[in-house]
Amino acid sequence: MTPEEMLRLGIERNKQGDLSEAERLFGAAAEAGNVEAMNWYGVLLGKRDDSAGAEEWYRKAAATGDVLGAYNVAYTLGQRGDHAEAEEWYRKAADGGDEDAVWGLARTLSDLGRPNEAEGLYHRAARSGNVLAMNRYGRSMERQGDAERAEHWYRKAADEGNVDAMFNLGLLLRKGGDAAKAAQWFQKAADTGDEQARTELARTREALEQRSAPSAPAGSAPVITFDTSGFESHEEGRWFDPKTRDAVVLNVRDALPPTPVWLEDLDTLRRELARAHAATGDGRGSRSPRLVEADVVSLDGVRTLYSLVAEPLPSSPTGRLFRASFVLAKASRTVILRGQFEEWDISGIRETTVLIRRGIATGRMPHPYAPELPYEPSDASEWDSLIPSHPLTKAREWVRSVIASAVVDRDFAALDDFRVA
Repeated sequence: MTPEEMLRLGIERNKQGDLSEAERLFGAAAEAGNVEAMNWYGVLLGKRDDSAGAEEWYRKAAATGDVLGAYNVAYTLGQRGDHAEAEEWYRKAADGGDEDAVWGLARTLSDLGRPNEAEGLYHRAARSGNVLAMNRYGRSMERQGDAERAEHWYRKAADEGNVDAMFNLGLLLRKGGDAAKAAQWFQKAADTGDEQARTELARTREALEQRSAPSAPAGSAPVITFDTSGFESHEEGRWFDPKTRDAVVLNVRDALPPTPVWLEDLDTLRRELARAHAATGDGRGSRSPRLVEADVVSLDGVRTLYSLVAEPLPSSPTGRLFRASFVLAKASRTVILRGQFEEWDISGIRETTVLIRRGIATGRMPHPYAPELPYEPSDASEWDSLIPSHPLTKAREWVRSVIASAVVDRDFAALDDFRVA
């Protein structure tokens, strides 16, 4: 049997699910010098966790000038974190015309902290039809404040069935003021089983319901005003920074806080908040939601619950969202003011910087509000001055600005305070 015949039979056995026989045939063909078989053999070795054997045969294929072999070497290196050598092999594969390698090279450059170089490659991969690159390039455009191009690429990827793009398109449309269309895309993403899309769909529907509710009399004063410098107003109660995606949302509700304790028992309230946020996570350490801090503050003389939470950023596999909230609760109405500050592609800078300063051996500490939970040391405010551009630092700056500038409507302030029954 010739190497070509063994290759064809191996492909047939692989389709039939006979992996053992397929591997034998691919191996024999590869030993006889068939380059395509070398790649197939590497794939099956990798499936049974023989990554060293897989890499050996990928390299043999790549040594012949085979573009797929070069791509497979790059992918294997990237999987084990060797991004520097992976870049070299992705470039060889991309130069050989492999468009998937363009996407891989772009991701590798991002991992190496070279986003400016990566951006052009994401665009190239997106133009060639790579759906993942369409979504990623859309994110890049949105981060730069180009909402029109961001929507174009999100929509192209979403139309191809990419769930992340559906979700991102929903976020973009909602921030642009079109909550109705945003809800449609959140619904499509939610229909695939995406839990984050379901959460945002519920939030968007709630906002639409509030918008359709009877409005306050013309000329009536807003419940709360505050300094919105740096943010653009796009609809009532919503502001955002088009360059950073940071956003501020103000909601006024008839519903009361769903809590067994309130401001009179701050220690218990802090503990319950910390546990509640941790319980919504999936156990992935720093990617799980966590309460950074909570306190009772005064907004224009009104006692207010302030909290700051770190949670996974829905539109990014690595980034996080820092959400600062003020809750002003009265016996009949509740005002919630939230500032959202996003961390994008390069995450972990704050944690790494603090870890080096504190010493790796110190590790994590128990949470000050709930000792059974872990506490991220880099969350402490003492590190803000060291990393002034970090979104957590920006969140605290916004909090200080609100506390200093807030003016609360006197009629609202005069209402009876909320108390737990």
